[in-house]
Amino acid sequence: ESIFNRAKYPERVRVGVTDQVDDEDAKCGEPIVACDIDPEQALCRFKDQIDVFEVEAKYSVGPVFARHVGHRLYRGEYFASQVDAHVSFVKDWDVDIISQFLRVGNEMAVLTTYLSDITGALDETTGLSLKKSRPIMCKSDYERGGGGKHLRHGQQPEGLPSKKAKR
Repeated sequence: ESIFNRAKYPERVRVGVTDQVDDEDAKCGEPIVACDIDPEQALCRFKDQIDVFEVEAKYSVGPVFARHVGHRLYRGEYFASQVDAHVSFVKDWDVDIISQFLRVGNEMAVLTTYLSDITGALDETTGLSLKKSRPIMCKSDYERGGGGKHLRHGQQPEGLPSKKAKR
């Protein structure tokens, strides 16, 4: 819900969800409580801005497939982002990320990050970030497992950015 509740302009946000579910799983496209009982839930207030593609888990082939399907839900929005379901958004995240993009000064730029651990990172009352650091990714290597090699990213302790953005 933080994607809508913490956006400065939630009416501009559209969400496409690939939901890989088993029979006993809660479904991402269904509110926890019926909308006629609690209409303030994001799934009720913004239902026209949310598309859910449901895949039975037994037919799914993992996160890469889910991301592919998620990208197919793109409908020509000027900005697009791909995040996992466990991501929590900070207050005014939408204007912040567009501001970062505009400061780059390159319409073909791609902003990317490896998200920090959420524990202790957000003030739940204000929605503001409590951290000014970012993860440092430099311990990447190939691992064996599951019938082949795959890239595993290790993470060093977080640090403050070494360069400031041009303003």
